[in-house]
Amino acid sequence: MSWQYDAGTVAVWTVDGRVKNVPFVCSPGALKTLRAYRQGESDLVQRDGVFYLIATCEVPEAERHEPSRVRDLPG
Repeated sequence: MSWQYDAGTVAVWTVDGRVKNVPFVCSPGALKTLRAYRQGESDLVQRDGVFYLIATCEVPEAERHEPSRVRDLPG
């Protein structure tokens, strides 16, 4: 499988050969994650007549933030 992020398409190998320009949709945030962190294989699955493209992304853990001071809340 190959991804064309700017075009919003993928090329997929099938039992009948390669299918190009298959459109995909995702949120802008998901696209940013795909571009930066997609790893390894992706899977195309069908559930209830709908196809889903599942991609593995290895996202680094966020830095821990320790608050410098804690404020009392009313209540």
